[in-house]
Amino acid sequence: MKIENVLFDCDSTLTTVEGIDELARWKGVHQEVVDLTDLAMDGRLDFTQALEKRLELIMPSKADLQRLAEIYLKNAVDGAEEVIRYLKSERVDVYVISGGFSPAVDVLAESLGIDRKNVFANTIRFDSKGDYAGFDRSLPTAQENGKALVAKQIPGRKMMVGDGISDAQVKPYVDLFVAFTGVKRRHAVLAEADVEIGYLRDLLSIVKGEFTAHKKRVKS
Repeated sequence: MKIENVLFDCDSTLTTVEGIDELARWKGVHQEVVDLTDLAMDGRLDFTQALEKRLELIMPSKADLQRLAEIYLKNAVDGAEEVIRYLKSERVDVYVISGGFSPAVDVLAESLGIDRKNVFANTIRFDSKGDYAGFDRSLPTAQENGKALVAKQIPGRKMMVGDGISDAQVKPYVDLFVAFTGVKRRHAVLAEADVEIGYLRDLLSIVKGEFTAHKKRVKS
């Protein structure tokens, strides 16, 4: 099976950082944000409402996101640049589909050689002073199953690589869902995965057709 497109999550996949957690810690609202995330993950709070409430707590400024971009770059996952360079040399299209925030996600993607047009993330709005002024609710990534909404619009044979439940939701629309566990290992995600990898460079063997070397492995 020739993979034509590889779709990456960002946080805990291309970078070891969880952006919203970093932002929440800086603002002293980490636990409140975690509680809202849990409500959304449990289906007790609409995804867009949960995003809105978390952002209202954090109120990220343009400067905050610039700082986050620097942290993303300093904490890029080992092998990310090498893997993406190889994929592009093989004419595989590379995408980032993230629930994180531009411009931080954009900066990381650009540093890894990913075309800006292939980056899907949430857009934060700022006022003239660079302070938080809301977010773009119309984007798929601001909605429930947003990553799946993006993935189903990408033609050709696809692989999704990520660590979270929102990445697992993409599975019906891709040919292969790879759970990346090099940063975080979630059993609910592994239960949906076709393949588990602990090192991003293992993707190269999968793309080269050495799939049997990376059969799904799930530990209890």
